[in-house]
Amino acid sequence: MILTSKEIFYLYERDGDSTTSDNPATPIAFVIDGEVVFAEGFSPAVGENIFLLNPIFTSKMETIDGVLT
Repeated sequence: MILTSKEIFYLYERDGDSTTSDNPATPIAFVIDGEVVFAEGFSPAVGENIFLLNPIFTSKMETIDGVLT
């Protein structure tokens, strides 16, 4: 399954407002060497069920067909 940005990131129309919803968004920051490199509000389903249930991640870089990914 491939998720689109509309499914991954917080969407007001779907996830609600912080003043009217118990679960409006899951704010997550990615920190590398003590510096925040990316912070975003994720939809509750993605933020809680993917990131927060599995809080330990590793990065791996590899070359596929000559392109570093």
